[in-house]
Formats: sequence, structure tokens, C-alpha cells
Amino acid sequence: MKYNGMAASGLGLRGDGLSIQERRLREACRDFEAIFISYLLKVMRESVPQSSLFGDGLCKDIYFSIMDRQM
Repeated sequence: MKYNGMAASGLGLRGDGLSIQERRLREACRDFEAIFISYLLKVMRESVPQSSLFGDGLCKDIYFSIMDRQM
């Protein structure tokens, strides 16, 4: 594979054409997005009136935390 006349191996490109730096940037963006969405869900949940369906306590907090991570 050539890129601007240079061999792909000299640029650190892999089979999909992304450089190592681009892969790291995408991974960092995915990590940031996950943290941002998790925080957003937590803040949104705090703004909604709480019902007594789930009760109160640590178990409820753990359950919602796990649910947010899975989303």
C-alpha cells in the first residue's frame, strides 16, 4: 500500500489504512464519549423525581450505575 508515494509500513499504517496515532485518537474519543454519556445519564436521572418502586439505598445506586454502563 502506498500513501503519497511512501510505503505504508513507513507511516505506521495498518491494513485498514489508519495510522497508529489515528487509532489512539479514536480510542481516546470512544473513552471520552463513554464517560460523557455515563455522566449525562447520571445527571438526567438526578433531575427526575424519584419513585419508591426501587426503594432507597446502595443497591439502587449500584443497579442504576451498572445499567448506565451497559447503555
